[in-house]
Amino acid sequence: MSDPRPALEGLDVLPWAALSHARGSAEQTPAQLRGLLSHDADARAAALATLEAMLLDDLGWGNEVSVAALPFLFEVARWRSLPSRVEVLELLVRVMSVEHFNVRSMGAKGEADEELLRAKHAGILIGELPTLIALLREDDPRVLRQGLRGLWALHYLEVPKAAVTEELLTVLRRLGVGHDHGTGHPDDELRASSLIALAAFGGDAVAEELVAALARETSSSLRFAVAAG
Repeated sequence: MSDPRPALEGLDVLPWAALSHARGSAEQTPAQLRGLLSHDADARAAALATLEAMLLDDLGWGNEVSVAALPFLFEVARWRSLPSRVEVLELLVRVMSVEHFNVRSMGAKGEADEELLRAKHAGILIGELPTLIALLREDDPRVLRQGLRGLWALHYLEVPKAAVTEELLTVLRRLGVGHDHGTGHPDDELRASSLIALAAFGGDAVAEELVAALARETSSSLRFAVAAG
């Protein structure tokens, strides 16, 4: 399967110097996004830490830089050969899951632009649904976990829930959720995440299947995780 290195086309076109976050200007954002692709592990780690500080404040709120960088984070995360891919996916999911935007750093325009940021953020998530579906189909459980967590950020948006539900049912079967004890995937949290996602997207249409799957599960930690979710 072809796995081309991300080109990050259009990255330098955006007016990053005119954007800001809680800690200052976003001028260095392109360099940090390219740093995620570095062959040097220390450089990748430094870029990841810097981006986390730029895109999320201490409360986990996003900002205008988060929204501008989000499509490029998706592009980087799609590259299967990326050595730090799981870490990038973790950051991506956190930015996807933002519910509030810190607009104080945007000055007088902030209050007027918060709803616009929210709308742009939602539009990007909807457009990247195929990326999340592709993550669900990968074999690496770490990637699958982030795909399930990322999908949760879309459960309130206008997406084709029936198609997503079918994908999640396939994931459940792959993980052996609801099978006899010892035959399912050993990661209870991963199996629980798949059940929680299915409940969010499938709703009443899969209620009976969810109840039956839980009834067959003997893992107390899985039951607790589902209840907590």
